[in-house]
Amino acid sequence: MVVAQQQLNDNSLTLTDGQTADVEQVLKELRELGFREVDYVYEPGQFALRGSILDVFSFSHEYPFRIDFFGNDIDSIRTFEVEDQLSKERCQQATIVPEMSMAQQKASLLTFLPSDAILVFRNYDFTREAIERTFQEGFSTQAMKERLEGATEMEAKQIELEMQRDTLLTTGSQFDTLAQPFRHIIFSARGSNTNATINFSISPQPLFHKNFDLLTQTLEDYALKGYKLYILADSQKQIERLNDILTEKDCNLSPPTSRHSPLFIPVNKTLHEGFIDHDMKLCLFTDHQIFDRFHKYNLKSDKARSGKVALTLKEIQQFEMGDYVVHIDHGVGKFGGLVRMPIETHPQPLPAGRGGTTSKAGNMGVHGNSAPPSQGGDGGGSFQEMIKIIYQRGDAIYVSI
Repeated sequence: MVVAQQQLNDNSLTLTDGQTADVEQVLKELRELGFREVDYVYEPGQFALRGSILDVFSFSHEYPFRIDFFGNDIDSIRTFEVEDQLSKERCQQATIVPEMSMAQQKASLLTFLPSDAILVFRNYDFTREAIERTFQEGFSTQAMKERLEGATEMEAKQIELEMQRDTLLTTGSQFDTLAQPFRHIIFSARGSNTNATINFSISPQPLFHKNFDLLTQTLEDYALKGYKLYILADSQKQIERLNDILTEKDCNLSPPTSRHSPLFIPVNKTLHEGFIDHDMKLCLFTDHQIFDRFHKYNLKSDKARSGKVALTLKEIQQFEMGDYVVHIDHGVGKFGGLVRMPIETHPQPLPAGRGGTTSKAGNMGVHGNSAPPSQGGDGGGSFQEMIKIIYQRGDAIYVSI
């Protein structure tokens, strides 16, 4: 069971790009929803206001929102990465949802699905039986004991009320009733008499063998048929190289493109093999197949491949004044807090690629707050948040976060 739709709507704050919204009223609503004000957001349930920029980390989104106000008008809404503070994508709307695990009104997850949704099962009967068995067993004694530990008598009664199985769990028959209206795909042959075939009208990427005349002709043919053309590559240089080659070949796509118009839609990620989807009218070609290169791939994520070099904001917030830190170029110093400095007057950036990385020395840090003071300037210019690291004889460096 999940939070009911009506209760979710009543406890959500929705902000739209271009909307007029009083900033103070938005902050008041965030506090009423249980959000905490911090210097920098790094986990759900937090918000931070710096000048005209409001950062909010909703419980319903993987990344926090950065809402830029122009007066009382919302100028833009973007998501951003906590670790490097870089924007990810622009959004038309931000729905901010608080922590609602203890909400009273519950509904089955299936009630949120659109009517044309398809439910996929390995074994439908097994799923239904498992749901019924979970309902009959209820919550484990261990789970109840952990919740009740240290609770007062009134709190214990509330916890027992919250953990009633009729409130939080679905029976097998309820699941059956809710699941029946949807179309099903069942992979197990046991317990199913339905014979169904799903046809995918997909063909592999043609072989070009570096024949760019053939590539040009193929793209033109599919464009004339109304197909969308995508070329996938791990490198931006490869995309530019292909674009230059096709421009030199005078590739005439439909609708006609100017020299400054894209000949295809570039994608900065790639697949092991390209394909053509004739139902959706999509061509997804990979650059390594076009250039006859072997595609080396592995299952590790980009973060795992790159390794951890920079600290996260969450880790920075755990520093206390005087904690020892190590700068990758300048060595061991003491953490001097987070400060705000005018962009036009702060010291020159440290060497490219290394100036903004610090790591903690030893295990001396505990949770603490370092409120950035206002330094320099008349308040009318642009400011940048910096980490201050103090060395011998009072020397200090400032590292941009």
